[in-house]
Amino acid sequence: MGSLSLTTPGQKGIAKNEIIIPSPSYSIRNNCSLGRWMKSDGETEIGAELTFSLLHCENMYGDLGKAKSTYWLQVWGVSDQILEGRVAFCTYVKGRSLNLLSTSILEAVLNETNVGELLLKSTFQKQQNEYGVHYIVKFEQLPIEKTDPNIKKIQNLMTKKPFFLDTNIPETLFRTEDMTPDESVEKLGRIRATIKANKD
Repeated sequence: MGSLSLTTPGQKGIAKNEIIIPSPSYSIRNNCSLGRWMKSDGETEIGAELTFSLLHCENMYGDLGKAKSTYWLQVWGVSDQILEGRVAFCTYVKGRSLNLLSTSILEAVLNETNVGELLLKSTFQKQQNEYGVHYIVKFEQLPIEKTDPNIKKIQNLMTKKPFFLDTNIPETLFRTEDMTPDESVEKLGRIRATIKANKD
């Protein structure tokens, strides 16, 4: 985890052969109304496709944005499309997008894919339901050359046992490791009650 500060004349910035995990995190979001990856400001487009190497993921539960009482997958990755692949990003997927990404990760684990070698191409697929048109994010695993320099950068990062923490999320979204679904629901209820009590 690295803090961010501007360099002074004569001082080196982020080395080109390194990846940093900034604090606060560099967040992006998938806008499933438009079918676009966006920067966290919600206005700047990254594009309809995003190819990235997976660094880390966490199962989450709770409220984020308009989605309440929802299971999420917190995803950390690095992409040449974002800050030249020198800064890790954080994003969240839910619903069918979560299931599709989980399948890609499971397949990679069963194939004994090494850290840094899971390269995913994400695209948006249009869906139609009774509420109108929306998009889901699909994930395709791409072949990667063992000599790809990004593999070495990622492996160097992971040997440092980095701590992946998104400080931008609300209290009502939390990790669910070793928790049953009932325990997750109960914890969310306690958090909501505490927040409400503090406001009253």
